[in-house]
Amino acid sequence: GAAQTLIEIVHANGRHLLIGAVETIDAGVRHENANVRDGYLTIMIYAPSTLSHEVFQDFLAVAFPWVLKGLSDSNERVRTTALTAGSNIIGLYGTRNLLMVLKPLLDGVTSEDSNQRHSSLLLLSKLVIHLVTQIKKK
Repeated sequence: GAAQTLIEIVHANGRHLLIGAVETIDAGVRHENANVRDGYLTIMIYAPSTLSHEVFQDFLAVAFPWVLKGLSDSNERVRTTALTAGSNIIGLYGTRNLLMVLKPLLDGVTSEDSNQRHSSLLLLSKLVIHLVTQIKKK
């Protein structure tokens, strides 16, 4: 609830609120408590579809690394939240920001962390399916 509310408030009142919250969100996704990490990462589930494309596109470079870090988290719930957020980002921005999305995923495939490798491959497969679907539409 709080993550969705925050994004709705940013959507209604402007990107300056999001810019002001970046440091807090960054600290939250890096917090030692898994429940806190999960709560802050949940913002990334709602942000791609709620914020305007212009606002989220500017935020994507900062936010996508949080999602990728969440893919290698020791807590399964955090990994699941990150995977959901990553899927949303790919579905909405995989075509528009292909290089910004693709490069970190390719790096994740070669990660030493098996969870990050597995999740990066899952997201890469979603990206490929998304791209093929977009090509078929044209």
